[in-house]
Amino acid sequence: NVEGYYKTMDNIMEYMGINMFSAPIDDWEESFVLGEGRAYGAETELMWKSGKTEMSLAYTLSWNERLYPDYWPWWYPDRYDNRHKLNLMASHRFSGRFDVYAGWTWHTGNRMTVESHGFNGTDGSRDFLFSSPNNYRFPDYHRLDVGMNFRKTTKRGNESIWTLSIYNAYCR
Repeated sequence: NVEGYYKTMDNIMEYMGINMFSAPIDDWEESFVLGEGRAYGAETELMWKSGKTEMSLAYTLSWNERLYPDYWPWWYPDRYDNRHKLNLMASHRFSGRFDVYAGWTWHTGNRMTVESHGFNGTDGSRDFLFSSPNNYRFPDYHRLDVGMNFRKTTKRGNESIWTLSIYNAYCR
């Protein structure tokens, strides 16, 4: 399976406050700017089934960009611009009552704006310059999830499933 997509977004609000994690109580409207966004890319998935075993591999190559002319004059990557994503999944059903599964996820890290230069102001304060918004990429993210399902049909004919799973099995 191969798919491509292109999506545009209008009237996106972004908080542009300085040295604050949330907007101030008074004049909070001045801390936000309006802009637009676009996201585009391609996704591909390969799937294999044989008897009681299923495996799949999915890969996404994508771009997620923002434009806020009042803040920055050019398109720049969004904080959730994960360029590459890879998902591997495998499951095996031992019987009608018991199955196991594992899934591994990897994607490039999220982004954040960090200073590229700093200098001392005339009043003794420290000022910072930024090369562009979201100019730093965090390390790549990955994890392994594993689990098992126990199935039972009740006397009334309903299916009951007990699941035991471990999210992020190797604590990454």
